[in-house]
Amino acid sequence: MDKLRWDNFVLANHGSFLLSWAWGELQQKMHKSVSRIHNDDFSALLIKNPLPLSKNYLYAPRGPVLKEQGAQFLEDFFQKAQASVS
Repeated sequence: MDKLRWDNFVLANHGSFLLSWAWGELQQKMHKSVSRIHNDDFSALLIKNPLPLSKNYLYAPRGPVLKEQGAQFLEDFFQKAQASVS
């Protein structure tokens, strides 16, 4: 998904600036790994943060942004989140 479509989806679904494309770019400039996952019903910006002992955690600031909530959303979200760090 391109920058314009990403930001339009976030804005149209009342998402936070912390989910914007620009916020992800800022995080990358601070040497953090950023993944963006999206389907027709949600978008999420995932920021990978280091922990001790070579561990990491993913943070989705103020997100994900949803069109609708439901069980299928959660399944898709977690599958895509897991794939983004594999």
